[in-house]
Amino acid sequence: MAQGRPTRTQHDFTREMREALPFQRREWVAQRVAWIFTGLILVAAMVGVFGRGPLAHRIGANAALEFEYDWLTRVHSQSTWKLTPRAAPVDGRYRVALDANWAQFFHIQDIHPAPESTRLASGSWEYEFAADGKDVPIIFHIEPRRSGHIEGSIQLNDEPPLAVSSFIYP
Repeated sequence: MAQGRPTRTQHDFTREMREALPFQRREWVAQRVAWIFTGLILVAAMVGVFGRGPLAHRIGANAALEFEYDWLTRVHSQSTWKLTPRAAPVDGRYRVALDANWAQFFHIQDIHPAPESTRLASGSWEYEFAADGKDVPIIFHIEPRRSGHIEGSIQLNDEPPLAVSSFIYP
């Protein structure tokens, strides 16, 4: 066998490599796309797109109240709503009205301070609290019951309602 001349095995190997190169390039592209996709999913999870992070938390406010809540959360995960009154109490009381169609998606586990009364009236759950001072927050400990995008409102006394929305992951 001559030294400069390729053997049949080397020739076959070179031909196979040339034939496999387009497939290999497609595989490299697919791998890079998968790595980028995986990285984006990890970054999204870290910032709260799937719940429990800075992007999952929202603060809504109007002249009457400030409402802090997790707008991205999961079914059956505990969460907190923090309502801070900005308006003056009426007769020493605050009346908080939650849109009943929105509130039905949540199980309210506990409220601090405890409401003096609770009732269902005109399509809203109304909670009445003694006004212990201005800017004393009312904390609702809740658990989402169902998944999906839901919208509703929360209202303090007879002030205009504040629109809220949540997305509950399964």
